[in-house]
Amino acid sequence: MSEASQALQKIARGTGIVFAGTIISMLFGFLSRAVIARYFSTGEYGVFNLALTVLNIALVVATLGFQNALPREVAFYREREPSKIGGDLVSTALVIVAASSFVITVLLVLGSGFAARVFSEERLVYALKIAALALPFWALTSVVVAVSRGGFGRVREQVYFRNIVYPIVWLVLVVLMAVLGLPFTSIFWMYILTQSAVFLALVFEVHRIRLFNVKPSFDPALGKKLVLFSLPLMFVGILNFLMTWTDTLMLGYYKGSEVVGLYNAATPLARLIPIFLGSASVIYSPIVTSLYAQGGKIGRWGGGSIRS
Repeated sequence: MSEASQALQKIARGTGIVFAGTIISMLFGFLSRAVIARYFSTGEYGVFNLALTVLNIALVVATLGFQNALPREVAFYREREPSKIGGDLVSTALVIVAASSFVITVLLVLGSGFAARVFSEERLVYALKIAALALPFWALTSVVVAVSRGGFGRVREQVYFRNIVYPIVWLVLVVLMAVLGLPFTSIFWMYILTQSAVFLALVFEVHRIRLFNVKPSFDPALGKKLVLFSLPLMFVGILNFLMTWTDTLMLGYYKGSEVVGLYNAATPLARLIPIFLGSASVIYSPIVTSLYAQGGKIGRWGGGSIRS
């Protein structure tokens, strides 16, 4: 079988796995949202969605575009300089994201009052102060998943931990919160617990299967190269996110948390539209980058293989 045919089969297989994982994630996500919407008031559900929207924007900034840059960079280095992956590239990326996520977390905590004034919602103050603590775990999980997906062409870590483990743990904790009759602030503590549990489980699994060995090192030159390459991707990610969530932000600004709560009870259905295309994009980029690093010209096919 030619190299191109193998790559296409891998893309198709990875797309199928991610698609199935996304369906499972959305199913459990709908259930958890239903419990939250039933258990809390419309306004509290709106505050929850506003807090998560702000946190998602903070995640894009904290990861500096590494979610999209690392799959390409790790796949490239794996073909050209495989010795640099664990010791330099991955460890440098983790250090940068850990530092940036810590800074963004502090800024979120300090700026929670400003966000509350922008949306005229005082409950956002404590919501953001608590929810911001989940950001470092979320950001580091995204980096590890990006390395696994890009450097090794694996979608298992994303599917198992982001699409299956996370929504199941989140649903269990939300149901437990409802059963115990805990107050509204507890939902954000549950969110922190979920993100931290997923991160620790992912780190344990990567160490167990020895997917890559991270050495405690930091390469300033490589870090600068990573940041310069990923910053444009970060701005693209911010624009994409704003196009997706501007409706929630604008409703929160002009109409308040009550309307946001009602609106976000229905919008998850609309996000099913690009699900298959998104599933294909997860594995396509690292595989094409690997072929490019081997010297092939992407898009020029001859006799079932990629010609140099």
